[in-house]
Amino acid sequence: MSGLNQVDWAGHPTAHGGKRIGAGRKPSGKQTAVIRVDADLLPAIEQLKQGLINVIGNQAEIDRLLQVNEKLVFERDGALIERDKAKAESAHFRAIAAELNALKHKPAQPKQIICQCLTAKGEVCGKTASHESKFNGFVVWTCERHYKAVINKT
Repeated sequence: MSGLNQVDWAGHPTAHGGKRIGAGRKPSGKQTAVIRVDADLLPAIEQLKQGLINVIGNQAEIDRLLQVNEKLVFERDGALIERDKAKAESAHFRAIAAELNALKHKPAQPKQIICQCLTAKGEVCGKTASHESKFNGFVVWTCERHYKAVINKT
């Protein structure tokens, strides 16, 4: 054993105990830790380690997909805004069309026809006529009072 150089835990050369130079695993550059776990957990830990390696390996693809997703979300939001504007314009035009249609199909108000009979003073009656009758070969418009008094008696 005298030909082997041994070092203690602090790295100082020693003639008794410690570790041999160059023994053990070669350094990988990653910091590691040793912990005790139940044997039942080892498969889960291995799967977790493999999953993390896959995620790290696919990070560039994940970043690309996130950028594509952001672009699609921006386009969708713009399309939603345009759709809402189109709906508002459509509703406005439908309201105008309904008003126009109502004006086109509005029944014509009949002209107010006044009674054509004369009063005792010799003036035209002036009340609203509600009856159309033939009198001596002529069409005469009369109010209710003159219709009962004059036209219905003859």
